[in-house]
Amino acid sequence: MVNIASRVRSLGALTTVVLVVTLAIASSSAHSLLVERSPAAAVVDLLIAASVLASLRLRTTALLLGVAAFAAQLLLTTDFTVTMVGLCVVYLSVGRSGSSAQRALGAVSVVLIVWLALLTVYFEGAGPMGDAIEPVGLPPWLLVTLGILLGAGMYLVPMLLGTLWQARRAVGQSTRERHQAEADRDLLRFQAAVQGERARLARDVHDTVGHALTIVIAQSRVIQRIVDRDPHRATSAAATITAVASEALEEIRGVLAGQSAEEWLSRQDMLDLISSAGLGDRIDAQLDVGLPPLPPPEGRTAHRVIQELLTNALRHGEEGAPILVRGTVERDHVVILVTNVLPTAPRDGVTTGGSGLPGLRERLAAVGGRLRAGPTAGRWHSEARIPRNRSASGAEGPRPREDDA
Repeated sequence: MVNIASRVRSLGALTTVVLVVTLAIASSSAHSLLVERSPAAAVVDLLIAASVLASLRLRTTALLLGVAAFAAQLLLTTDFTVTMVGLCVVYLSVGRSGSSAQRALGAVSVVLIVWLALLTVYFEGAGPMGDAIEPVGLPPWLLVTLGILLGAGMYLVPMLLGTLWQARRAVGQSTRERHQAEADRDLLRFQAAVQGERARLARDVHDTVGHALTIVIAQSRVIQRIVDRDPHRATSAAATITAVASEALEEIRGVLAGQSAEEWLSRQDMLDLISSAGLGDRIDAQLDVGLPPLPPPEGRTAHRVIQELLTNALRHGEEGAPILVRGTVERDHVVILVTNVLPTAPRDGVTTGGSGLPGLRERLAAVGGRLRAGPTAGRWHSEARIPRNRSASGAEGPRPREDDA
């Protein structure tokens, strides 16, 4: 019983009605033929059963069979109760699942059925209904009007109900699609946020690890050159490697734990960051005394700017050549300028074309800043412009992105 009920639900309400009515009419046809010995009634019942069954898929054919069954019922003068029930189901199906053209054809067929009924009444009389109405003294035109209204209503109302049923289904489908679209949009936003967070973590880890490893390599080269003649300086370089590696490890742990520092970056903080590389003899840093502290996230961006530009200068510049770092204030921007000498020959183990500068441009664009970088007269110049406060950068709108010179 449970399986039968589930299968009935899976068929759909209209399909279930059509199949039940078809089976009932087929049973009535068998009863008329075998019990009542009335082949005419059996033929009419079979026609209307075929019309009802065809309404599931072949609705135009169903309408033609329905009109044929009604005409046969009039000609054979059989009981029209079964025909009426069958036609109501046909028109319900046309209204529920038919096209606009099929509904229009259904309305035409209703007019045709009413016309056939009235034509029969005109030539053969109204039968029992006419005998009942005649003593009342109603005029013929009123009888015609009542017949038209009754016939039209009997079949147009099911078709109208089917149309409303279809409209309700369309509204429900539209609502479900809208909800699904909203859910998909929320999912895309969530995925975009996740991807953005992953990209941010990747950039932070890249900057931190790249900066630390570059300093480690630079200090290691220093140790290799002076370990025999200047053990004290070699020990100091080794201590710098340990400090930089420890600081990088702590910073990576903070990044992965979502605890990145969001503090103001002062001029002294910038100097400490530059001196932490332990290359004081190579780095010439000059920061304006009036350099204002930067609030987060501009301060965090400036921290990454100094890290990345120093990393690029150490990694891609001429080994041992001085690196110039300048920090100035221009109107509402802090300008960080890093200049290094380009190598005269390719350096072993050094790669080019990484993601450092593109990632730095994205960071600066996020706070309304910009980056300009490129070679000039044998030197590489990198200039980062960072808004002094976010409200100012927001008022100006996003800065245009510039390509390398």
